[in-house]
Amino acid sequence: MTKKITVRIIIMILLGMVGVVVVFPFYSMIMMSTYSTPEIFRGIRFTPGDFFLRNARTLLSQGFMRYYRNSAIVALGTSFLSVFVSAMGGYALGIYQFKGKKAIMGMILVTLMIPMQIAMIGIVMQVNFMGLADTHLILILLGIPSAFGVFWMSSFSRQAIPLSILESAYMDGSSDFMTFVKIGLPLLMPACGTLFLLVFLGSWNSFMMPMVLLSSRELFTMPLGIMLLANNFGRDVGAQLAGLTLGTVPILIIFASFSKTLIQGISAAAIKE
Repeated sequence: MTKKITVRIIIMILLGMVGVVVVFPFYSMIMMSTYSTPEIFRGIRFTPGDFFLRNARTLLSQGFMRYYRNSAIVALGTSFLSVFVSAMGGYALGIYQFKGKKAIMGMILVTLMIPMQIAMIGIVMQVNFMGLADTHLILILLGIPSAFGVFWMSSFSRQAIPLSILESAYMDGSSDFMTFVKIGLPLLMPACGTLFLLVFLGSWNSFMMPMVLLSSRELFTMPLGIMLLANNFGRDVGAQLAGLTLGTVPILIIFASFSKTLIQGISAAAIKE
């Protein structure tokens, strides 16, 4: 009994140390955002300063709330549409049996190994051809397809959706789409919540794609807006850290809202019947 208690104490200490290592960069970022740029370069600060309001005013004077709103529009639009499309694709691949299913799954897995940078030239050429350059719509459209999302949903569908329930729905005259909406989608909600969180984080923090496809400053997303502070103010680190601090607020809200669903989704996907 004493040995078990000792092991648990050691595990708790190790987990506490890992937690400190993970949380410290965020704590340091918040503390440093309350100082001016010269004070920041003097060393790491562990207590809050009195410069945060000035840094915030610098952000507001440069239209930071507009960039904030743009990021929210793109991230939310991308997340909802990507989750719905991935759920439909994963449901079809996980539930139905048809010719060429293995080939399709193989192609999806192959696309997971292809970096986005390789396709960047082709994407830019196609976007210009379609006349969608310098719009938020193209950022949303490019973020909807998710090979990982389809693979994740297909794996979850096989575990979470009993075929007997679907057969009962078909016997009652339900169509494939309505069966998916009324039965499949509710059962996939833990996986949907997990995928929503991952897609939102990726879209909210995206820098390369908006930088390449957006040219109008009023359409810039938050990462690009923070980058502008280095150009206009000779690298105002304090304002940049304040922007990063404010930028983490939606991430914390989304994570707090979906943390339970995230754990359920990961746990359910790991269970093999």
